[in-house]
Amino acid sequence: MQTLRRLLEGDWRDALPIDGYPSPVYGELRSLDDYYSVRPPRTALPYTDVGVDTETDGGDGGLFNRPVPWSLQLSFAPGTGWLIAAGNRTLLDAISQDAPLWRTVGHNLDYDFPVSRDLGVLYNYDTAVDTMVEAFHAGYTSGGKGVEDDGAGGSGGGGGSELRQLGLKYLALRLASMRMTSFTDLVTEYAFPEVERWLVGVADILRRPLPPTDCGACGHAKDAHKNGRGRCGACDTCSRYRRDTAYEPPHEPDLYVSARRKAGRLLGDMQKARETGAALPNPWRRRGNWEDEEQEFTEFLQGGQRFPSPRISLVPRDKAIQYAGRDADASLRVWRKLEAIQRGIEGSVC
Repeated sequence: MQTLRRLLEGDWRDALPIDGYPSPVYGELRSLDDYYSVRPPRTALPYTDVGVDTETDGGDGGLFNRPVPWSLQLSFAPGTGWLIAAGNRTLLDAISQDAPLWRTVGHNLDYDFPVSRDLGVLYNYDTAVDTMVEAFHAGYTSGGKGVEDDGAGGSGGGGGSELRQLGLKYLALRLASMRMTSFTDLVTEYAFPEVERWLVGVADILRRPLPPTDCGACGHAKDAHKNGRGRCGACDTCSRYRRDTAYEPPHEPDLYVSARRKAGRLLGDMQKARETGAALPNPWRRRGNWEDEEQEFTEFLQGGQRFPSPRISLVPRDKAIQYAGRDADASLRVWRKLEAIQRGIEGSVC
């Protein structure tokens, strides 16, 4: 009865069927022989659905901070996923010859298509299937309890409660009984040193005392200190806070205090979790809750250095391959289920 009650409430996770592919095969393709050993015959490609996914490794640091391609993943059959490194030009050239022939299946292809194009791989866009779009048309944006799903390093399709139910990990669990790891859960452990160094640098600067609002040495009133930054340039006390120093006090003391509190709390929580063996907090979600001014100010204190991004290159390669291959596999498996649902609906209408 408890299971039935949970199902009626929309919590179906404890009543899922068994994963149809409990021992999937994921790996990296390094040579043409590897590729041709898993690819269907070329004559069969026009009748083949191929799961496609990409992974990126942070941004390029330019004006638009475009994602840097890290890999391409393909799944030619459910229960399989194959990673091709972004630097494997020979293999990517071979794939570019085959990709227009098959039907591309992916999740949130608006993200994957530009990354694939940067890798030199183009698809038949007329026949491509986006499982996020298909899930939306199938009504997977209402009811039920979403699962953790993000797209920090790829095309997960996270966001609000409704968008989470269009996320790949949610759909894979609900439709294909696949339990998947979120990208931030995977990478947080390995990104910890970079995040800790960044937070320690900010915390060290924020521990310094605020500049005076009234200069006791020269008697200048608060409004004589331009921009409220506590210096008038007329005495040694004020000149300690010159513009050419690495430390620039904020316009508002409240911003200074709130940034110090939030940065210190996140740093303390992460260090405590590591010492006690508890689950590490998600630093990107926590920092995403900061005000825009607090984020900009803490980056300014670091000389414009951005908060470290979650990058798949930080993860040990064997684990990264398993994670990336499973995304391509999930896209294909979810499409098989959605296609069956569509056929059932079309059959009932006809």
